[in-house]
Amino acid sequence: MDGYKVLMLLYLVVPPCSPGTWVNMTINYNYVASNEIVVLQNAIEEIGMIDNMRVGAYNITSSDVPPPPVVFNATAISYDSINTSWTPVNVTIDGNLTVKGYTVFYRVSLDPNSQWDWVSCQNTTYLVIERLAPTTTYTLRVLAFHSMGNGISSYEVLERTLEG
Repeated sequence: MDGYKVLMLLYLVVPPCSPGTWVNMTINYNYVASNEIVVLQNAIEEIGMIDNMRVGAYNITSSDVPPPPVVFNATAISYDSINTSWTPVNVTIDGNLTVKGYTVFYRVSLDPNSQWDWVSCQNTTYLVIERLAPTTTYTLRVLAFHSMGNGISSYEVLERTLEG
């Protein structure tokens, strides 16, 4: 999959509720680009809201794509590089789909104008991200992919590059 298919917009109307009321929702999609999932995960974790609706917890699952790597680490190794590593995702779906590689997403932390960038690799569980800004904190996530598309991204990791 090319990862750039159009995401259909869905508007949810939730009537005003009394304070402390919980609303559980399940939204099913046939396809969501991995970068859209990463944006959604970060909006919930950093802001705690989707539009004007406060969100306290979420669970993203799929039976068709790889789960997130369980362990994800990032360590600054220079003023412009961060080394990332993760546990491999060993999953076979329907007996014939295996993980082909991984994509690491990264952006400047807590900067509302910062866009996600990414680097992909195959046959390895580590990646050095280069050409970063010195003494800058980055938000990073990793996901596995196979021939049917990108998997679910990991929890976020924050890491600051060294002084230049």
